[in-house]
Amino acid sequence: MKKLITGTRGLLAAITIVGLVFGLAGYSEAGYKTVIDGISISYSKDGANAYYDEEDGTLTVAIGEDGGALKISVGPDAPSGWGDYVDIYILADDASLKSIQIKGTDTCTPYIVGQVGYVSSFKLFNGVVGGTDYYPDLGLGRVSVYMPSKITFQNSVAVAQVLGFAYVPAASTTTNAEDR
Repeated sequence: MKKLITGTRGLLAAITIVGLVFGLAGYSEAGYKTVIDGISISYSKDGANAYYDEEDGTLTVAIGEDGGALKISVGPDAPSGWGDYVDIYILADDASLKSIQIKGTDTCTPYIVGQVGYVSSFKLFNGVVGGTDYYPDLGLGRVSVYMPSKITFQNSVAVAQVLGFAYVPAASTTTNAEDR
């Protein structure tokens, strides 16, 4: 009887291990990943899209799903596509993100502009917030009233606001006939 119980435990353990191996073989981490002219963009959730916007000359990263972590890394091939800098527009007004991490290089500096709903942690390495060609006076806005818990700059600078307030459209300069 003892031999049967030991054999059964061994069989159950073997079945469990085989099940885990086959179960994990088809497993892939969810999320969004792409590379555009040497710049890697990843978001830990599926609700993201990155593309070159010809209208403003930016690498635009649009986030539409809450709770993810955004990572942007300038790779060694980026200067051949972008030159010595890249303007990055983060479009995430309605999204709450766990984190944003952006890494530039000595040969290609990311300039960051845009807006997020909320982000808990923001890290910028070898980059600049603000100063983009098309949006020179804008930085990175924040819609939420809650402040990020951590903002880290390493070999970076801000020439515009960093997650301080939301950008709102300018007040209309037109008047209605009824207003006169």
